[in-house]
Amino acid sequence: MHHTTALAFRSASPLLRRPIPSAVKSFAITSSIPTSATSRIVLNQSASRRPASSPSPPPMFNFFRSFFSSPSSQDVAMASQKAQKLIDENPVMVFSKSWCPYCKATKSLLSSLDVDFKTVELDQESDGAAIQDALEGISGQRSVPNIYISKKHIGGNSDIQSLNNSGKLKSLLAEAGAITA
Repeated sequence: MHHTTALAFRSASPLLRRPIPSAVKSFAITSSIPTSATSRIVLNQSASRRPASSPSPPPMFNFFRSFFSSPSSQDVAMASQKAQKLIDENPVMVFSKSWCPYCKATKSLLSSLDVDFKTVELDQESDGAAIQDALEGISGQRSVPNIYISKKHIGGNSDIQSLNNSGKLKSLLAEAGAITA
């Protein structure tokens, strides 16, 4: 026999003493659940026993939320104009993240070919998330590196490496006037 009930988790940490989100209202219990001295599970038979008002999230929660929230449509529109301007003004444009190994490989390849290219490190820009969203609208690619040569979307690292291996990259760069040597 299955009983469906709401769960609340309590522990020594005040951060875990929050009400269950409305999306998680029920849970089917089919076996016994072991308990320990440091934590216990309290079964509430009714969701109406939840506190009338829940406390506001701690400041640290808001800090972390800022990393996982999406930019507004107005931010993305402004970032789209900024990204398009960068693409239009630079013969070779690379949208990157400083920690990304694929971005590093792309920048290393372009440097080894003596290419004059512009890089925007999205993780170091205040509007980096909005620019990344805007790039998805411009090219259909959200991942980095996001590479443009002569205003034409090339793709990512695997795409530029393939162009280099096939011998087509140098001619594209020469046509763009981006080779310095």
